[in-house]
Amino acid sequence: MHTSRSILNGLTPELQSEVQDVAERLRHVPPRLRKIAQYIWYVPKEIAKKIDLSEATVRTYINDLYHQLGLKDNRKTYHLDRTIIVALAMMVYMSKYDE
Repeated sequence: MHTSRSILNGLTPELQSEVQDVAERLRHVPPRLRKIAQYIWYVPKEIAKKIDLSEATVRTYINDLYHQLGLKDNRKTYHLDRTIIVALAMMVYMSKYDE
């Protein structure tokens, strides 16, 4: 299992802070959305197969997840794509809370 520190190595301090903030916000999202976050690097069709939901439901959950994590608009300037931010944040979350 990676530690939070090893996951964040190589990121700028600003990006480290952004990922850690999102990881903390993951504590407050419903479990169904955290499940989506665990598979966020897959396309919605693959996530749907992995967790037995419709692709439309997965897309809705992804949008809900981004909204609840404060990553509402991908056109907003992020230092990394919001999908990568969520994937890194989920790894930090899992290393802290061992889910």
